[in-house]
Amino acid sequence: MAHERIKSKAGLALVARVRAICARYPEVGERIDAFGLTSFRVRDKPFVFMGERDGVPSMSFRLLHETQDFLTSHSDRFSRAAYIGQHGWTDMKPEYPIDWEEVESFIDEAYRRTAPKTLLKQL
Repeated sequence: MAHERIKSKAGLALVARVRAICARYPEVGERIDAFGLTSFRVRDKPFVFMGERDGVPSMSFRLLHETQDFLTSHSDRFSRAAYIGQHGWTDMKPEYPIDWEEVESFIDEAYRRTAPKTLLKQL
């Protein structure tokens, strides 16, 4: 599954919205990796990945295994991420409309799962 750097208008708008949500949390950085994926990180540990293929943007979150199991078994909108799904990474399928309240809760869970306790105390 090859990704490309996010360039589409829809993809850039999606990144901007996710960036604004992630900016609410302490010590979040953003990086584009060798695969072209945009990642949001806390102390260099990723908690959100975003990519694009054929102009269609996608998002993955590092969720608790219980959340991942629930989402993937109760909705076609989610799947375990290839290669890293065993670590809780969950893909939100791009062909469905985005529920931004849901995305905010996934980002919150992913950040809290990834961030060190010292940063969690600041929340």
